[in-house]
Amino acid sequence: MRFWIGLVLALVVVSLEASPPARAGAEVDRYVGVVADGSTRSDIEATLEIRPIGAHDRLLVIRESRAGKPIVAYDNDPTLPSPMHLVAVSRDLATFVPLRPQLDASGDFTVIFNPPHAGPYLLYAVATPQGLGEHAFRFEFPVKLGSFSGAVQTNAIRDETPRHVRLASLVARVDGYLVTLAPASERIKARATLDTKAQTVITATVRHGDKPPTDFSMDLDNTDDLIDATTLAYRRVHAFPADLEHTMRAFPRRIARARLPQDADHAAKATLVVEPTIAGTYALAFRFHADGADHVATFFIDAR
Repeated sequence: MRFWIGLVLALVVVSLEASPPARAGAEVDRYVGVVADGSTRSDIEATLEIRPIGAHDRLLVIRESRAGKPIVAYDNDPTLPSPMHLVAVSRDLATFVPLRPQLDASGDFTVIFNPPHAGPYLLYAVATPQGLGEHAFRFEFPVKLGSFSGAVQTNAIRDETPRHVRLASLVARVDGYLVTLAPASERIKARATLDTKAQTVITATVRHGDKPPTDFSMDLDNTDDLIDATTLAYRRVHAFPADLEHTMRAFPRRIARARLPQDADHAAKATLVVEPTIAGTYALAFRFHADGADHVATFFIDAR
């Protein structure tokens, strides 16, 4: 009898050793979104789940709900790839990674994020549920390449945390391109400043070496991003193909971008029109297409 009991116990031990190791929790990190567009609305909640796909890729799942019920219907421009605008930003605001999530029938937005490096990141999600108006949520999360915490997280970095304010800069270098901002209102001595009382018109010029790129263009489906470096409040820069005067009449409350004509005098140039904003330092992500690829130049601009 003892022989059979010992044999059964031995088989159980072998069976357990052959099974995959049990995990303490599901292999997913969860985060709660913070309203990031300056509004005080609290009737919509947003959560972010991050799941590992290999050592580097992460599957992001964003869900929004109201009164505990998932939101499944969103206003959507048929010319845009998704009803949600999503951008991942490094915590120092130096790296912007535009993402294009897909919406499924259950209300989940999913996208694969391949972080360019480890470290703390911010994720800004902007969407317009039907009948509820546009809003933006911010998530803050760490990226550790090659490992995964499997923990349930909330936002560990709060708005009141002191932040290093970056110095303003008119010049950015990205992928071998030199991008220069020139505020049109400061023709004598250019300074990287935004106006807190009126619109600011800025010209962006792109050069590769000393020449403009051969196939420079602006993707009108995309939007540029403007983030307050102190409060991390978020605003979008909208792209419109219309002329500047018509654009500002049609969208008086928007931050807007108008594209200059593609002629010899305006090769590889674009115009940014920024609505009045509060004083502070802002990170501006300026997107353009050149030489067969998309690029994002990051600037730090003071608003005075």
